[in-house]
Amino acid sequence: MIPILLLTLTYVLFSNEVFQVLNVLAISTLIVMQRRFPRDGQGPIGMRPHL
Repeated sequence: MIPILLLTLTYVLFSNEVFQVLNVLAISTLIVMQRRFPRDGQGPIGMRPHL
């Protein structure tokens, strides 16, 4: 179990480092937007429909 976990961790760190950082930033921004703007849960701030 331990060597498999180490291999997966090394693979993830060396192959998808930038991709994971971008994913973490995107998820964190989405969470912050949902917490600050609970009424706009369907899209980004600039994509709000003006009705």
